[in-house]
Amino acid sequence: MSNMFNRNIAVQVGTIRISASNTNEAPKTSAMLRVVFKVDKGLNQEPNKSELSIYNLSAEHRRQLQKTMPLIIEAGYAGNSSIIFQGKIAYLSNVREDTDWVTKIHCGDGQNEYIKARFAKSYGANTSVKQVLIDVVGALGVGVGNALEKIAGMKAREGFDRFTKGVTVNGRVADLLQKYVSSCGLTWSIQNEQLQILEPGQSTTDPAIKLSAATGMIGSPEYGEKKGDQTVMLRVRSLLNGGLYPGRAIFVAAAALEGYFRVNHVVHSGDTWGPEWTSDIEASAL
Repeated sequence: MSNMFNRNIAVQVGTIRISASNTNEAPKTSAMLRVVFKVDKGLNQEPNKSELSIYNLSAEHRRQLQKTMPLIIEAGYAGNSSIIFQGKIAYLSNVREDTDWVTKIHCGDGQNEYIKARFAKSYGANTSVKQVLIDVVGALGVGVGNALEKIAGMKAREGFDRFTKGVTVNGRVADLLQKYVSSCGLTWSIQNEQLQILEPGQSTTDPAIKLSAATGMIGSPEYGEKKGDQTVMLRVRSLLNGGLYPGRAIFVAAAALEGYFRVNHVVHSGDTWGPEWTSDIEASAL
């Protein structure tokens, strides 16, 4: 990360673009927009979430923002920003706090689709599980991401590759995805409104991000405690890096630890008026 000082953030809501920056040369001022955010992303099927507080938007912008509008958060540093969240507004309010108007926004990544999307179709004898899964993926209502590629290459559990007598598939798409994806030994999640399917412990095809003191790692990585059969997680804190997302490989280079890991959970947090501008990661060994 060549520039780790000049912070940038842009929030795109529909056609409205709200941006702010905070540089070493320009300390916070009443004229600089304050944006506080927290983005929580994981490999679970539960949708990723974000919370935003934007201070003193214009009255016109406050009026235009509406529930269900698409929202994208792009954050990082000058010349090196990335999309850290993409989804839709689930909750919005404008609250007066002392002399400030604070616009509070909660968003979900594919949340409406996860909750509401349903599928119903009957298939004839000898239909493949792959074909059913392709149809279910298309019914979710988010981008297909890497799903079609993974479905094409997956191996179904022995004796469960075809429906020999035909079948009627009916239910909530999220439940059907879980049923058929897990039956093939895979996992799924929604990342920035795109479906992501991975083998257990597998990372995506994007190149590994190196985390070291020179590239923004803060302090030393720590192992979490193992509970039962739960995989031991490595916890790492970094200066905010939007390239860190669930499923991506990282290469951790520290004094007492060096190796490749997969990001399982990440929380991006920031405040354009405060010191917080970090990515907190939980990862497992590759």
